[in-house]
Amino acid sequence: MRLEIKSAGDFLSNLLRVSGNLDTTQLETFNRTLQKALCSHYQNHWFPEKPFKGSAYRCLRINHKMDPIILKSAKICGLSENEVFTYLPNELTIWIDPSEVSYRIGEDGSVGILYEKENIPAVISNSNSQENLSNEVGMQSSEDLYSSCADSFRFFMPGTSPDSVANRNFPPLAAFVSS
Repeated sequence: MRLEIKSAGDFLSNLLRVSGNLDTTQLETFNRTLQKALCSHYQNHWFPEKPFKGSAYRCLRINHKMDPIILKSAKICGLSENEVFTYLPNELTIWIDPSEVSYRIGEDGSVGILYEKENIPAVISNSNSQENLSNEVGMQSSEDLYSSCADSFRFFMPGTSPDSVANRNFPPLAAFVSS
């Protein structure tokens, strides 16, 4: 639960950081307060064996109305409700589920993955060398790499080709979102 909550807290903190109006102390206070509030809130609503059970309860939502947990954390770090609305997207949904955290900006936006528990195939997990891992992935066709829309979203960046993705010749993708 902690890794999932941390990824959501870091994501929201980065959105606030992009605004340029908060100092590092405010950002750290917001992130720490949000993570503690979410851990407490999810205490009896976290089911790793059934990750979608309680999913609606664990959803953070800004839909022209601020999520109360986000708002409370923002107020503790010194932000008013109007400031939070100014610095965060008007339409934002974050789903915090066991083994996966995803988000969507806008009602019709694409879903992005913030955190996903790694499930490495046995053939690759037995390999100790990064070179062997690259060779295993490089032997797959470009189409096989994208098993879902979320995968294509995570691995595609402007200026990269599916072949460069297969060979892992690019820095990790970092989500940068601005409202």
